[in-house]
Amino acid sequence: MKLSSPSILVLVITMLGACTDHDIPNALDRWRVKSLTRILPENGGTANISTFGYDAQNRLFSVVSWQTPDSTAAVIGRTSYEYDDQNRLSMVRRSVDPFGSEEYKFAYNANGQLATLDYDAGFPDTYHMTFIYSGERLASSLRKFDFFSSLRFRSVLNYTFSGRNLSKVSSSQTIEKVIPFVSTDSATFTYDDKTNPFYGVHLVPAPVLPARPTFAQFSYTPITVVTTICLP
Repeated sequence: MKLSSPSILVLVITMLGACTDHDIPNALDRWRVKSLTRILPENGGTANISTFGYDAQNRLFSVVSWQTPDSTAAVIGRTSYEYDDQNRLSMVRRSVDPFGSEEYKFAYNANGQLATLDYDAGFPDTYHMTFIYSGERLASSLRKFDFFSSLRFRSVLNYTFSGRNLSKVSSSQTIEKVIPFVSTDSATFTYDDKTNPFYGVHLVPAPVLPARPTFAQFSYTPITVVTTICLP
């Protein structure tokens, strides 16, 4: 699976789009992510390494991140994943040294589809995200937050599918302040015939900073990523 976009999203929420290479009858036959390395060429090749942990039910349980040349003794980020009694992701808790902590809370509709996502890193770093469906397909989502009374942010994303595959995401962001500002962006997706190692990894935060609105860390410039995968 390949992604073409002017920037890389901080959050990878793979539950939002289906891929034909996801149809694997036996979960034990699926490759899964063991580690993810983010290399920063502009910082002399410094790398941020994230290792993935899984529980006895083969679900993503934790992500631990550190920065080279340090080792795991100098952890900069810890992420934990919680699931409800229907085996759905319900909470992601994350701490990033020295920037504090953040939480992502997930809720579902009567059809079992993701309905809302609430982000909380302490006021004013909070936002609410809602998801709208057309039948079984995700049609659009809305993310919004307020910086006190002086600034409001609204982001609408529209999703296009080709068959069962997500093929395009178009977004429109509105910043409401003294002079309103509107920007648009889009990302296109293409697929190969290989197993997607990120399937089932619902949310992978960027390893360096929290996704706080006041940090403006929703996207960052293209980087080099090295992924190590292993069998369950």
